[in-house]
Amino acid sequence: MLYVALYALLRAPPPDIFVCDQVSACIPVLRLARNRKKVLFYCHFPDQLLTKRESLLKRIYRAPLDWLEEYTTGMADCIVVNSEFTANVFADTFKSLSHIKPDVLYPSLTVSAFESIVPVEIANPAGQIQPKFLDPWGALPDIEWPCALDQVKWDLGSNPID
Repeated sequence: MLYVALYALLRAPPPDIFVCDQVSACIPVLRLARNRKKVLFYCHFPDQLLTKRESLLKRIYRAPLDWLEEYTTGMADCIVVNSEFTANVFADTFKSLSHIKPDVLYPSLTVSAFESIVPVEIANPAGQIQPKFLDPWGALPDIEWPCALDQVKWDLGSNPID
């Protein structure tokens, strides 16, 4: 997330707004921009509630991470949550952010569309599938592209080893 945040700050033209999803640790980096843009944070559920603290060592380990999550979440210009339930959990968890009342932005997916598999024939006028890799940031400079293409061919049903 920090890598993507740094990239977003350095690209031209700069984005009009930043949307952070789930991880708030990159918000301080986004606020460093020369021409500061608004940051919207979409909170699904506080990460600190997803782990147990059964030992003293675990509680000591998690304390700075929990503080960082709360502090960086509060740095967003706008905070939205995915349900009324999450809004209540947000308020109960982030005590120092009691002045913030996040709006609810419900997920847009229609889950029923994914409950059944419908077989579909896909016409391919060229007669063969040509996989393409999109790597806009150059984040995968060390990838062995022939191996990656062989894997795609294997996944599509033609054995590249033959």
